[in-house]
Amino acid sequence: MTGNYELGVHIADVAHFVPQDSPLDEEARARGTSVYLPRYTVPMLPETLSNGVCSLQEGVARFTLSAFILLDADAKVVGQRLARTVIRSRKRLTYIEAQHLIDGKLDEARKHAKTTPEYSEELLAVLALADKLAKAIRARRQAAGMIHLDLPVVDLVYDKDGHVVDAVPEDDSFTHTLIEMFMVEANEAVARTFAGLDTPLLRRIHPDPTFGDIEEVRTFARLAKWRLPDEPTRKDLQALLDATRNSPASRAIHFSVLRCMSKAVYSPALIGHYALASEHYAHFTSPIRRYPDLTVHRVTHAYLDITDNGRDSSGGKKRRALARQLGDDPRVIDEATLIEVGRHSSDREVAAENAEKDLRTFLVLQLLHEKHLGDEFDGTVTGLMPNGTVFVSIDRYLVDGAIPSRDMKGGDGRLDRWTRDQRSGRLIAGRSGASIGLGDRIRVRISSIDLRGRQLSLEIVKFGRAAIEVEGELARSGDAGARRVNEDEGRHFEPRPRDGRKGKTGRDKFGHKPGFKKGRRGRKG
Repeated sequence: MTGNYELGVHIADVAHFVPQDSPLDEEARARGTSVYLPRYTVPMLPETLSNGVCSLQEGVARFTLSAFILLDADAKVVGQRLARTVIRSRKRLTYIEAQHLIDGKLDEARKHAKTTPEYSEELLAVLALADKLAKAIRARRQAAGMIHLDLPVVDLVYDKDGHVVDAVPEDDSFTHTLIEMFMVEANEAVARTFAGLDTPLLRRIHPDPTFGDIEEVRTFARLAKWRLPDEPTRKDLQALLDATRNSPASRAIHFSVLRCMSKAVYSPALIGHYALASEHYAHFTSPIRRYPDLTVHRVTHAYLDITDNGRDSSGGKKRRALARQLGDDPRVIDEATLIEVGRHSSDREVAAENAEKDLRTFLVLQLLHEKHLGDEFDGTVTGLMPNGTVFVSIDRYLVDGAIPSRDMKGGDGRLDRWTRDQRSGRLIAGRSGASIGLGDRIRVRISSIDLRGRQLSLEIVKFGRAAIEVEGELARSGDAGARRVNEDEGRHFEPRPRDGRKGKTGRDKFGHKPGFKKGRRGRKG
């Protein structure tokens, strides 16, 4: 890249259609978020808005709020401005279609088009430039310590009656990351604008993990022959993730880093976003489905009214006067009220994620109950409870099942007595010498399913190779004779929802998941 680049991110102006404190606004505030259930959405706002006047449709003029970010050749931000705008989308593209166009595969792109598959030279040039800029932004954020977790995600396949019939790996086209990077830049630009104005704003915050939270990660790192400092930084965690990304230990370590991080929440506190390595962050890009974004849009409107649509935002005395005027504007909610709005919105977000997860689990268990009782699947150990219960995720469907250690057979196919090795955290079979630890890949059989209780019971058919191997310590495996023992921290934590990334089975690294693909990628939050 050479020279400067201007990135424009244009978001539907929902605040224009939802007056503050109106019945429509009160209902949206109570709901807090749209709920994305499998094959069904419960919107925060009426469909007339969400799929109508606030939907950025191809060839249709729409009211928008825009963030314009000026970036230099290294994708570093050198300027920004906000504005009220009207845009007309030139072309609607699917993620896969856009990726094929970037890759120069026009015939493949046409197979995934939702609109007329005609592509101008200007469109292709803009896509190529966007791809280059997004990769430069990602490189800059990675250099700053952005946390990226590689965790599996699958899309469910349904029949015409809404029953799950299969699961396929989620589309991982870079175009998801492209949109995610641009949205993150817009969210930061808006948060930065108000950070120096002493203006209350409902932000998206992600606190640093505490020393106690990081101990499990430290144990994994040591077992993987990687030393973390006493007070590891984001870059230290990032280096650990990168070093183990394609190794057998990858899933265990990435799970442990996920568990060590807190859930991102909404608050006016000036804390920043740990996973994004962001000093100032606020959700601005999805006001149609997140109430906090709508509050940020209203503050933005107040700012644009005072600054001649963002043209007059100079510093000094004018900036102090601007801060005072914003403080008197009823669209700028006081901090105490923002705390309550943020707490309620965070609670509704968790409730929505839990509802999605619960229904998704039920639909998968329904399929397994009807079609796969007694069948064998490959799985990954995702948790070891203090009482010895082992949790295993079936890789194909990403649904967790439990194996009580009292019912667990050893490497010789007979019930065995399992004890915890305190140094490695693994469970060791007293007679057969088999062992099992977090991240291990194993073969399991579905023994029973309780649909009402959402419970899946499994039994081990075959032990696999340890996710993390430790030199000098051998244990016998029922399948492969002597092998080195995997030393994992054995505590089990329920994985917290990802804030988005794009994934539905855990926390999104970025917290935008419903914003991009449904978030889905990455993150999180």
